Amino acid sequence: MYNNSSVTLASLPIEIVTYILSLLPQFALLPLRCANRQLSFIATTFAFRSVRLQAHGSSSAHFISIAKSEKLSPLVREVTCDTWIGPNFEYRAHGDYLILPGFLTALPFLASLRNVKALHLRFHRDCSRLDSYDEAEELPDIRFRILDTIFQSLAGTWSAQRQQEIDQSLQMCPTLYDYKATTFPAPEIASPIALTTLTVSNLADFDDPRVKTSDAFKKVLSSTSLTDLKLFITSETYGDDREWMTENPEKFDMFENLPGTWLSPVAANLTVLSLYFHEYWGWFPKMDFRLVGSLPHLKVLALGKYTFSHEWQVDWMASLGLEELYLDDCYILYQANCPMPMDHTTTVVGQDPKGDDIIISNEGFMRRDIWVSGDNIERIKFPLRWHTIFSRWQESMSTLKVFKFGYGSWEQAPKETRLANYEGNPRKPSNTAVQNHPFEHNAFRYFDCPAPGSKGDKYRKGTGLAKIKNLEFQYLYHETTDWTGWEEWVDIRREDADEGEWELDENLGAKDKAALDLLVSVAEERRITGAISRPL
Repeated sequence: MYNNSSVTLASLPIEIVTYILSLLPQFALLPLRCANRQLSFIATTFAFRSVRLQAHGSSSAHFISIAKSEKLSPLVREVTCDTWIGPNFEYRAHGDYLILPGFLTALPFLASLRNVKALHLRFHRDCSRLDSYDEAEELPDIRFRILDTIFQSLAGTWSAQRQQEIDQSLQMCPTLYDYKATTFPAPEIASPIALTTLTVSNLADFDDPRVKTSDAFKKVLSSTSLTDLKLFITSETYGDDREWMTENPEKFDMFENLPGTWLSPVAANLTVLSLYFHEYWGWFPKMDFRLVGSLPHLKVLALGKYTFSHEWQVDWMASLGLEELYLDDCYILYQANCPMPMDHTTTVVGQDPKGDDIIISNEGFMRRDIWVSGDNIERIKFPLRWHTIFSRWQESMSTLKVFKFGYGSWEQAPKETRLANYEGNPRKPSNTAVQNHPFEHNAFRYFDCPAPGSKGDKYRKGTGLAKIKNLEFQYLYHETTDWTGWEEWVDIRREDADEGEWELDENLGAKDKAALDLLVSVAEERRITGAISRPL
């Protein structure tokens, strides 16, 4: 009889050992570097595939050491740059915001990690405009400094001289008033990094002209290697409760320009696109996907808090040839109080093969020059319903294999992810905030993970979308400047409203659920069997 007690990890074929080690978390890999030469080589390869640069502690020194190492720097495939300054600082408490100079010094060493394929940039959720310095600690100049250094490093255009000139022109924080880097990547590298994945958490909801006009920014986004883009846009807020600033004009500029700034340059190469916003978006602020241009290779689309209001949105998504579609806490605009007149203009978005203009209509959107005044309000009802959308997609999205409609863990670290990463981990941080922080604000990245409610290593990165129990709650009423969902309307607002001000169609929730279940089952069958149906 075979005695399996004599089998050791080192006695297994190298391919099996490599596979086993590829599944281990970093804390389990590091001790294996001391086992023997073979295990040390394999464990080191996986232990340094992913590195973090954080704006607190000794992270900056470790990052620079790895970047300078001829043995370790080629192993790095994934980098996370996180601006959080640690658990001892309370944001929005008007304390002294002291970002470590070492963090800024370490950023350009990204250029030394030549094999990096994925970059994750994590800002704090609080942001402010260029002319607003009274709320958010991460001032626009600090955010620009970080973005600019990263894009210059990725594009291969970073230089110490230019960096020093930039730093002298910025208004940042007290610890950086006299900041001058003394350690630089050597030699300065003038070739771009072939990045495949870029994620930005808590991107500010305003266009910084210094970023969007940067040649380095344009070069990175237009790179043919970049195929996976995920953006989580945060919103400028005010007060301790972080109330939304709904009338911020820079926010509307940002979303109207988003197709041209962040999306069009990369559209031809994208296979994965994730767009999330802390507020409702799509109708107000308006973001028109028709302005992006062709997305010939897009297979996965994830949207967070996106609002459907027009038939063309449904048709546009159906035309993409998607294999996976994730709608995270998305809504339908049921009705809105709108200042008259509405927008009746058209926009030319290009030309067809015959040279004729391709014209799109802006009907059904508010005019920005009118809505601020708030005069001559009319209540407009919108005809879209979830069951009509789901039914249409079930017939027209012939390549769809995965459809998820639910809500993710937007703010908090999922308990399943904490357990998967820290159970049995001797290197677990003692501070709870430090434990949780890497897994917060990650819904826009891990929408395709298993749904919460179980446990295991499958949750190590994050949790996917939980099911929505009542689809009626996914309808919105826009009351001039404020949004009200059906759940809030029923629980709080309806008793103080005019009679009949907002009522849903009869049996709407049941119709929506039936259509959703059918769409999900058809997509799941296609995923399992591999069959591709053709639209009628």
